[in-house]
Amino acid sequence: MKFNARAFAFEVPRQFCALPSPFADPGLHAKALEALQMTGSGNNASLSTTVESLIAMHLPKRLSEENAARLLGLARRTFVRRLADSGVGFRGLLDRVLRERASAMSAAGRMSREEMAAALGYADATSLSRACRRWFGSKR
Repeated sequence: MKFNARAFAFEVPRQFCALPSPFADPGLHAKALEALQMTGSGNNASLSTTVESLIAMHLPKRLSEENAARLLGLARRTFVRRLADSGVGFRGLLDRVLRERASAMSAAGRMSREEMAAALGYADATSLSRACRRWFGSKR
């Protein structure tokens, strides 16, 4: 079986290539370009921003340090070292993302505490309440 054989090719007339796609999403395209630019640079400050984005994208599932390193194409130790060079740790970035998300959800007031806990990857509302006390000094 040859994948480069002509039988597997199809031709699209040139006039169709110039038509805009009805499925195109300019916002999604802009975010994808931004993500590619962040991961492409070797800047440690942008590494923390990239890691925060990865954490947020994977919620409610918790992204592990090991999986974040793998997604960025780095060895875990190199990943940890580069984060340390920029003055942050993975747990601090995870905490920041969760805190900001919890604050936004609380301000919107549309979700119950149980729904917020599930959306942030907490096992239950009590765990979220403990985290909120740590972050904000009181229950939210």
